[in-house]
Parts: sequence; C-alpha cells; structure tokens
Amino acid sequence: MTYHPSSITRFASQILGKPLYPYQSEIAEAILSSILNGQGHIFTVMLARQSGKNQLSAVLEAFLLTYMRQGTIVKAAPTFNPQITNSSLRLLSLLDTPYTRGRIWQSQGHIIGLAPSSDPAQLRAHAGPRIQFFSAGPESNVVGATADLLLEIDEAQDVECEKFDRDFRPMASTTNATTVLYGTAWSDSTLLAQQSAVNQELARCTGEQQHFEYDWRTLAAINPAYRSFVENEIARLGEDHLAIQTQYFLRPISGAGYFLNSLQRTLLQGVHAWQDEAQESGCYIAAMDVAGEDLPSPTGQKSKQHAPRQYRADDWAGALQRTQSAGNRGCASRVVDGTASSAAIRYDACVDGALARSLAGDRCNGPGRWPGVSPAHRPGR
Repeated sequence: MTYHPSSITRFASQILGKPLYPYQSEIAEAILSSILNGQGHIFTVMLARQSGKNQLSAVLEAFLLTYMRQGTIVKAAPTFNPQITNSSLRLLSLLDTPYTRGRIWQSQGHIIGLAPSSDPAQLRAHAGPRIQFFSAGPESNVVGATADLLLEIDEAQDVECEKFDRDFRPMASTTNATTVLYGTAWSDSTLLAQQSAVNQELARCTGEQQHFEYDWRTLAAINPAYRSFVENEIARLGEDHLAIQTQYFLRPISGAGYFLNSLQRTLLQGVHAWQDEAQESGCYIAAMDVAGEDLPSPTGQKSKQHAPRQYRADDWAGALQRTQSAGNRGCASRVVDGTASSAAIRYDACVDGALARSLAGDRCNGPGRWPGVSPAHRPGR
C-alpha cells in the first residue's frame, strides 16, 4: 500500500465514521510511521480519562487489519474482564462498516481477524491479519505469541514491569515491531512512568518524539461538555484529590506505594514539646505502621480472600525493635514507622513502658503476640 501522512486520519473519518481529534491524529501518525518503516519504537501515550485513548487504539487496530495483508497485533491489559473484553467489543463495533463487515472472523474467544474478502473459504481458513487479546495480570500465561505488526499494552501503569519485560516485550523481537504503552499517571515507579522518562530524555537529546501526553485541558479546549464535566469534578473533589491529579492532570504521586503519603506523614507531626517520661495524667498510644508491600505466597499461589497478608521482615523490625528498646526504658520517646522503605519517622508521643512491653514482647515475660512473624524476626531475639 502507499502511505500518506494523513491516511489514517482519513480512514477514521471516511471509512469508520469516527473522526480523530487533532492530538489523536498526531499520535496515530507517529505510531503508524514507526510500524510501516520498521523502526520498532516504544511509544508512551498518556491521555486524561475519556480523552479518546481507547478509540485511538481501536482505530490503529482497524487500520492495520484493513490494509495489511498478513501479520499479528497483540494487545494486553491488566485484566481480561472487563478491559480486554471492552477493547475487543470496541474494535468489532468500529469494523461494522460496509467495507469490512463481511470479512470479520473470530477464533478461540480472544482473536479477531479480517480476511482479504468475504469469500467463505477465506473466512474458514482465518486468512488475513489478526489481533490477539491477552491479560497482562501477574498470573496470566501468554508466552508464545508473536506481535509482528504491533504490540499494545493498555493501562500500562497497572502492569508489572517484570511481566512486560519477560512475557510481552519479546513478542516484538522477530520483526522489531512497534510497541505502544497507553495509560494515565500513578507513581514514578510504574512501567508507563519509567518508559515515558526514557522517551522524554530521548526527545531532549535527539528531538525524536516517542512520548505523547495530553491532560484534560487539551480536550476541554475543543469539547465544552467535557470541560464542564471535569470542572465539576474538580469542584466536587478538589484539585488535590488523587483521582484528579493522576487521571486528569496526569501528575504522578510521589510515594504512591507507601501506606501513608508525604502529606499524611506531615500531618502526623505534632507541635508540642517532647517529653522525657510519661505524665501521670493523659493517655498515650503506641502507633506502628506494619502495612508494607505484599509479598508473594511462599508456595507461589495467589492468597485466598481472607488469607493473612505477607510482609517483609524489615516492615516489622524497624518499629518493633525500637519499641522494645523504648519499653525497657519505661518510655518510648521515639517510636518510628517501619514502612517498606525502612525510613524512620518520629512520632511525637511518649509510651508507657508496660504498654510498649505488651506490644513488642518483654524478654522476661515472653514474646508478644505477632501472628505471621517468625521468632527470628521478633524483637529481643
């Protein structure tokens, strides 16, 4: 086929009847250029919620299925239902045109193809290009597929980096296929955030754009209804709300993997003077955060709904050992937060020694009750 810079834009408008917004066309043209020229780029696409990310992906898929003679697209998302199911239904809806309707075939519940013609023999033979849909969940088994046209990862901020690197990225190797990671912001450590940082550095060094990012204000400038909706959401939730910051402004949340964010930790800091010992009047509470990151089950099996959570040893140790030490003094003037980062956060509180000993376990009175914590990791051992 002959490729022209505006071909996919015309295809979306004239064949599919789904015109692209200007920013969608810009992204689609860049991705298509990489595909047709065998450049094998890894694109990162961050669009605010309801800005047309899924439509852009479906238009690309429909274009490739319509004009390529052979080849496979692989698309994955964190869950098969509903995310992959919705993606496949969206593509089928786009292909429901007089030009393509009679050429569609489906197989195995997760493959959609487009035959060169409506010849029943070609449909039975599953001729022509196809797209395979997969779950990118941690336990999904997807090894063996080949993405020789395009590899797409939807909601890439929710896909584990290891899963992508081990199971999905190699699918593009035999033809140096182009890869696209779609999604919104979350933390700086997600797959999408890490690759977008690489792409932005590449743009600074070479001027080559492989990262595209448009927050809610881009669509709001051309869609009054969308502008009104988001403005109402900001008024309802507040601009600092997590959903507003990540899904509409596309701003990553620093420390999103921690039990408490930086603002909450700041609010925990008191302004009162430190006490060297407990006062006779007043109530003192020892607070410890043991909500570190989940660990895989030792058997490798997914935990049942009510199974106890697994924690790293250092999630407990930072708080417990210091509480034990404080308990022996009779006063815990510095109890720290044993989070996953093992960073010490001072609590402005003084804890009665008996309470501290009952929490942490006293060497004389025996270990405290710490279900799920081995004796080696209990304080004082």
